[in-house]
Amino acid sequence: MAGFDMNDKKKTAGVCIYFCVAIFSLSAFCCGIAATGYCGFVSRDIQIKSDRTEFCDSLQMETEVCATLLDNHGVGFFGWQADVPVDQTACFSYTQYVPGVGYVTPPMDTKFNTARASSYVADIFGAIGFFTVWICACCPISQTRIKWLAFCFFIATLFQGLTLLIFKSNVCKPFFFQDYFPLLSEEGAALGIDSLTVSCGLATGSKLALSATVLYLVCIFAIFKAIPPIPSWEDDDREDRLVHAKEPAAMEEEEDAAKKETAEEEDPAKNAAAMEEGDSQEVIA
Repeated sequence: MAGFDMNDKKKTAGVCIYFCVAIFSLSAFCCGIAATGYCGFVSRDIQIKSDRTEFCDSLQMETEVCATLLDNHGVGFFGWQADVPVDQTACFSYTQYVPGVGYVTPPMDTKFNTARASSYVADIFGAIGFFTVWICACCPISQTRIKWLAFCFFIATLFQGLTLLIFKSNVCKPFFFQDYFPLLSEEGAALGIDSLTVSCGLATGSKLALSATVLYLVCIFAIFKAIPPIPSWEDDDREDRLVHAKEPAAMEEEEDAAKKETAEEEDPAKNAAAMEEGDSQEVIA
C-alpha cells in the first residue's frame, strides 16, 4: 500500500512538472518570436566627443538626419528604431531610399548574419518542442518517448543564445549607417570614427532572448522528470474495459449457480434419497 502511494505521488509530481514544461516552453517560444521581430534587440548608445552641431557640419549631414542617427536608438535583425518628431519612436527598415543613388542597405557582417540565422533555428526547434508537449497533453504518449524533446529544447537553447552574437557585430561599431550618405568624404568619415564612441547594451529584444534561453534550459532538465497526463476520455475507457472484464466472470458464476439449482430440481431420486437419509438420522437420534 505504501509503494502504491509512493508511485501515485511520483506520478502526480511528474504530471505537475509536465504542465510546467508546457507553460515554460510556450513562454520561451513567445519570448523568442517577440525578440526576433522587435526592432530594438540591442540598444545602440552613441557618445560624441565634440559638439553635435559642429560634428554634423563636419560630416556634411543635415542636422535633423544627423541628430536622428546620433541619438541612442535600438537596432534589431530586420530594422532599427529612431525618434521622429514629435517624440515618437518608429521602426525603420535597413533598406532605405537615398535620392540620386537608389535603395541602400548597410553591410551586415558574418556575426550579424549568424545571429539572425540562429534566431530562425531557435524558433523552429522551440515551436517543435512546445507544440509536441501541448499535443501530448491530449494524445497519450509514454514517458520514454517524451524525453527526446530534450534534444529540441537543447538546440533551441543553443541557438537562442547565439542570437546575442549581434553584440559583437558591426552594428555596434561607429558609422554602421555610413552607406546612407554616399557623398560623405573620406576625411569626414575618418573624423566621425575618431569622434564617435558606439557601444551596445541590453534592450527589450535581447532581454526577451535571454528569458527564452533560460526557459528553454529549464525545459531540458524538467522534461526528464515529466510524465504526460492521461486524458479523461482514456480514463473513462479504461474503467469501461475493467467493468466489461468483470461482467463475464460474474455472469459465469450466476450461470453455474442456476445450473446447479436446475440439476437439483430435475433429479427427484436424489432429492428423495437425501430426504430419507435426513429422516433416518432423526430416528436414530
